[in-house]
Amino acid sequence: CIRDRININRHANASQIRTRLSADKKGVQLSISDNGCGTSGAFPSSLKRRAQLLRAKLSVESSEENGTKIMLSLRRNLKLKT
Repeated sequence: CIRDRININRHANASQIRTRLSADKKGVQLSISDNGCGTSGAFPSSLKRRAQLLRAKLSVESSEENGTKIMLSLRRNLKLKT
């Protein structure tokens, strides 16, 4: 999460970054969003690899007008890939 915030600050020219972490009976959800200039394909692809290792669901929405929103959902009781 800290690494992602550093990358947002470095590459997105964002003035605001929001991080939200929540948990319920189904699992854990992480959301990171900014008001920057969007992102290229390289940044999300590294996140996709990390999400696959966790068997998590990853969603990335990005545009120059609305910035980037990254959402990660991890279900409970899943075994990690080794």
